[in-house]
Amino acid sequence: MYGGPPNNAFSRVTTSLNTAFGGAANVTVFSSANSTFAGFDALWIDLRNSTGRISSSEATNLGQFIASGRRVVFMGENQGFNGWNNSFLSVLGVGGSASPNNLSGVLTVQTVHPLTQGLTGLRTSSAGQAIGGTSLFSSNVATLWGGQQNVLTYLDASNLDQARWLVPFGGGRLSDEGIFANNISAWLAAPSTLTAPSTVVPEPSTYAMLGLGLAALGAISRRKRQAA
Repeated sequence: MYGGPPNNAFSRVTTSLNTAFGGAANVTVFSSANSTFAGFDALWIDLRNSTGRISSSEATNLGQFIASGRRVVFMGENQGFNGWNNSFLSVLGVGGSASPNNLSGVLTVQTVHPLTQGLTGLRTSSAGQAIGGTSLFSSNVATLWGGQQNVLTYLDASNLDQARWLVPFGGGRLSDEGIFANNISAWLAAPSTLTAPSTVVPEPSTYAMLGLGLAALGAISRRKRQAA
């Protein structure tokens, strides 16, 4: 995951985010959310270990950031990380929670949105599921939250693993050639909007192998545009 150990298992995620934000110089990594993040445009919150929780001070800061309308991506996982998942979902104040059930299988696109653009579907393996929010797929693994729809929770961090990035959806692996991850980066970097997703269209992990030390929260800032 972003800000993770030097095994490069998630370096494609780092590259995707750096590209979307115009270079690594525009991305700042923090070890916690014990900050107001004043001046930052968006947040990517990494998966902590299975016993990790968002503290009360972090919850306050994140709640304020979310209320401002700026975009946030939160990475969660399956039921082994339910404490972590729920410690963030409770920050949202919209009544969301994490299901105690894991999910494996093929998901179809349910919500037309820039996040699902170009996707045929998504494969999951032992993913977590949310209760509430606007589900992007036929099962609630990736979810938009709030009246401003500015928060995305993705409860399948293992689906961004390096080995799964380039395997096509039809190849029996877990990704759609990294399209969804690139969409997430592009959405996070785009100017925030109060527009909700357009149309809901019904259409015909094992634990994330993230290694130790992935308790980092990444704060992402775009470089201010130069004056014309």
